[in-house]
Amino acid sequence: MTEENSIEIEEKKRTKRINYLTMGIFVGAFAAGYFFSWVYAIIMASAGSFAMGLVFGRAQEKFLKQFYNIGGTYLFVLLVVVINPVVLPFALAGILFSALGLFLKMRGTSLTQSAIIGVVLLGLTSWASIEFYSGFAQQFMAEETTVELKDFRIEDLEGNPLTLSDLKGKVVIIDFWATWCRPCLAEFEELEESYVQYKDDPEVQFVMVNAAGSGDDISDIIKFQEDHKFDLPFYREITRNLSDQAGVSAFPTLVIVDREGNIRVTHKGYTRGEDLVGFIDGWIEKLN
Repeated sequence: MTEENSIEIEEKKRTKRINYLTMGIFVGAFAAGYFFSWVYAIIMASAGSFAMGLVFGRAQEKFLKQFYNIGGTYLFVLLVVVINPVVLPFALAGILFSALGLFLKMRGTSLTQSAIIGVVLLGLTSWASIEFYSGFAQQFMAEETTVELKDFRIEDLEGNPLTLSDLKGKVVIIDFWATWCRPCLAEFEELEESYVQYKDDPEVQFVMVNAAGSGDDISDIIKFQEDHKFDLPFYREITRNLSDQAGVSAFPTLVIVDREGNIRVTHKGYTRGEDLVGFIDGWIEKLN
């Protein structure tokens, strides 16, 4: 084997190692965002991409080629932003920190200086993510409105009816969900925390409505409640009257109704890290 062939083989091994590590960091960060919080995903993508740039960057190679190998995966995430804008900070974190790590390595910055720069910027990124991500996500998921509700009838799991007249004079949090909806299950963890806070307040009411379009029957809903044991008031919609008025097109959809029976905000979808408890607290305070 010639020296040239040996170098070529080593380069292929190195490229493969970079690809495996880059994909591992990306998948781990994405999973953390999907299952736990996109705040974690942003921090993991930032730290991992920065480290990859520092470790594998080479001064003698072209920047764009190296960047594509290390940070290119995050460029494809930008395509998803059109569908789900809440992943934008995650994509930008991977792109910018990949570029930063490579830049420092190619510039010949010492490891100590690079580490200091990285720690400072990662600290600022972590702080900004924790402080501002929830507000960023909610501006895409929540829409203020004023829609007057007409009379409706839903039932609790024992068949007892609930109508609009029963809710007049209260601030009402209505969540439309389905038993098969994974984001709904994650959302209930925050909704339960909020419900426990307000369940003794006579001027606030929570209503978890299994929408008529969910495909669930009463036995599915009862089994869901028995399996998960959420401390939440569950109801079911017999016809699509209420969900149609609320404009439900996906699950979960949460609406907050004022004392006069008007929908004041519609929140579609759920993502980890958006601080739904704080969102609900803010609206209850605003409408009280």
